[in-house]
Amino acid sequence: MTKAGKQTDKTIHVFSILIILIISASIMTGIIPSGEYERVFDETSQRTLALSGSYHTIENNPVHIWQIPKMFFNTLTNPSISKLIFFIFIIGASFEVLLESKTIDTIVKILFQKTKS
Repeated sequence: MTKAGKQTDKTIHVFSILIILIISASIMTGIIPSGEYERVFDETSQRTLALSGSYHTIENNPVHIWQIPKMFFNTLTNPSISKLIFFIFIIGASFEVLLESKTIDTIVKILFQKTKS
């Protein structure tokens, strides 16, 4: 305990974990071989499907560590991806509101009481 009576926190910060994961993924792009499947459009399902047994390796295009900030900017400025990120933030904020207001705890407690009797 510190002088103020607060317990010291010895866990790794979430940003440290994210940075380690991003750098690890960047390094893996140079180690893991790249590959792709041939794709065909299926008229019945109106979807593009991967052809079974058509996997082949392609030239590696590794992401270097100094390219990571540029990749973040490119990702966040892509309209379709930025909509997805915004949606994930909204869902996360909604769950945070539910957790802070103890709504989920109350619902679980009520469900346990109803199933118990």
